[in-house]
Amino acid sequence: MSLILLNLPAPPAPSAPDRRVRPRASTSSHSGSRGRRAAAWQASSAGPNDIAQQDLELTRNRSRLASRNSAYGGNAIDSLVANLIGTGIKPLSQHPDAKIREAIHTAWRRWTDQADFDGRTDLYGLQSLATRTMVEAGEVLVRFRINPKGNAPFQVELLEPDHLPVYLSRLPGSDLPKGHRVVCGVEIDSDGRRQAYHLLRGHPNESHAYGFSGATETVRIPASEMLHIFHCLRPKEIRGTPWLGRVLWKLYQLDTYDDAELTRKQIAASITGFIMGSPQEGAPLLDVQPGMGSVADTVAQVEPGTLVDLAPGETVDIHEAADVGGMYEKYMQQQLRAIAAGCGVTYEQLTGDLTEVNYSSIRAGLLEFRRRCEQRQHQTFVYQFCRPIFNEWMRWAVFSGELVLPNYLRERTAYHEVKWVTPGWAWVDPLKDANAAIQQIKFGLTSRATVVNEKGEDIEQIDRENAQDQLRVRRLGLQYGDPPPQKVARKASAETLPLDLDRNPALGGMQ
Repeated sequence: MSLILLNLPAPPAPSAPDRRVRPRASTSSHSGSRGRRAAAWQASSAGPNDIAQQDLELTRNRSRLASRNSAYGGNAIDSLVANLIGTGIKPLSQHPDAKIREAIHTAWRRWTDQADFDGRTDLYGLQSLATRTMVEAGEVLVRFRINPKGNAPFQVELLEPDHLPVYLSRLPGSDLPKGHRVVCGVEIDSDGRRQAYHLLRGHPNESHAYGFSGATETVRIPASEMLHIFHCLRPKEIRGTPWLGRVLWKLYQLDTYDDAELTRKQIAASITGFIMGSPQEGAPLLDVQPGMGSVADTVAQVEPGTLVDLAPGETVDIHEAADVGGMYEKYMQQQLRAIAAGCGVTYEQLTGDLTEVNYSSIRAGLLEFRRRCEQRQHQTFVYQFCRPIFNEWMRWAVFSGELVLPNYLRERTAYHEVKWVTPGWAWVDPLKDANAAIQQIKFGLTSRATVVNEKGEDIEQIDRENAQDQLRVRRLGLQYGDPPPQKVARKASAETLPLDLDRNPALGGMQ
């Protein structure tokens, strides 16, 4: 027997235990981001512009469909437009010279009637249409149209966002200025600032029979000649999304359910009877008249007040559709409350249902809604639509001679200083609000100008109208309201005088 020796390496020395803290597999996590129950909960990390390229057109089309066909979706859009714009958001010049302020306001009022390039409405109608398009489609395009030889050298044209192709994205190349690129139809420079818009000459989904052409041909419009208005939700967002996007699926499902419930009610209201039993030998179950076809094609009909004589052995079985009980109304209310919250309106505004509200509850709901409206009025619409249009109008009004402003180029900032007045809010009980405003003015907590501006009015215009009313009243010898204070004092003194003047030493009478 031979012995074989193997030269094997020595076993490694035992290492020190690893004392690092290792994360323990948790069964619960922050916001439910991990775990077995959240395994199917997937979320995209795509940027805002990638999401727009993928889903914007589909979401926009569904939003327009909901606006046309859904009673609640259309009413939500109507309510938002009416509260955001109302009769119009109007400028009040802040120039220190009253005559210049009046000249600016007069020229502006004349121009608003000619502002629409299509000639269908005035500027405040364009504000409503632009807001409706922004809410429904997520964004709206405004193009400045210049016609120096026309009655209005500067006009405004509204375009649907379909003219700005969301699929059009191009990297920097020889056909673009250096460092420029196109993202979702918008040309931006190396710093991300908007430089131009690549618009389709015609609406891409409009029939050519209507005279539109160039639905696939784009034209480059400088950003200085365009306005792109939308409510921005993420930094560096290029395109806007429909405001009803978060409730479109729920609106569709609710309409489908409501239609199915209506169909079920119609079926339940139609009583269906089945004649059961064996007919006599040789006698048909149903009498078939000549020309009525076979027995299989004939249905026995029972009209109101009819007495049916059944054959021996025959019975009538009445079919009744099952009812869902009293849960329909509660279910609809709960779903509509969720839709109202997603649309940014109150439940009462969405449905018109005022059965369960009182003055305090409806006022509390309206306060939150109006706070949101004010935020979007000033941060989105005034900044993106009203201010640029006013500045461009004044420039063309001065250059065309419509508006004469001394030293305009040197004092442009003072001439362009404007306060935008939004429509006032009307309350359920205006007397309480009027008394509260009077008390605030009386104790110096606010001013008349602030109260009047909150009502959407111009205090200078109100003062002029009051002065004219007083002149007219005095000229005609009319008397409205309370009598003057001096007359009230004289009347009160006369009523408090004693009848016997001789016995009143305070009046100098005889004792």
